[in-house]
Amino acid sequence: MAGAIHGRRMTTTTIPRSSQQPVYFKMVLLCCCFYVLTLTALLQIATAVDYTVGDEFGWSVPSSPDFYSDWVDEVAPFTEGDTLEFNYAPGTDSVLLVDDLDYRTCNTGNPIQEYTFGPHPFVMRPVATYNFISGEPGHCLAGMRLTITPIL
Repeated sequence: MAGAIHGRRMTTTTIPRSSQQPVYFKMVLLCCCFYVLTLTALLQIATAVDYTVGDEFGWSVPSSPDFYSDWVDEVAPFTEGDTLEFNYAPGTDSVLLVDDLDYRTCNTGNPIQEYTFGPHPFVMRPVATYNFISGEPGHCLAGMRLTITPIL
């Protein structure tokens, strides 16, 4: 408190508490917040996993139409930052990222993205669901498709 004498009477003035805190305290707090956010981002990157779709089998027509959905169930959960590697020889197949309807009907005519040069890595970002199908006629109907919902 600061005081002043006016005549015979002494008055006091209260200094607001917020202005008593040194500026460096606020800077330290800001730096700590930045450090925590940076560390969190680095840990997320460090924990990202690379997956080969279908493991050793790769991206090719499976013997069972449930092969890729079974593979997803075995490998899950997937997270943001994970990489899916679609292994196929260039010119032998392709990977199409499609919407739900095109996934269910194996429609190759309206892809969101088309990847034609294998092997192709795909890094998952925070979206609801990824639907992948083969771009070759008949391959999707034979089971060459998978859907993945990464956890955030």
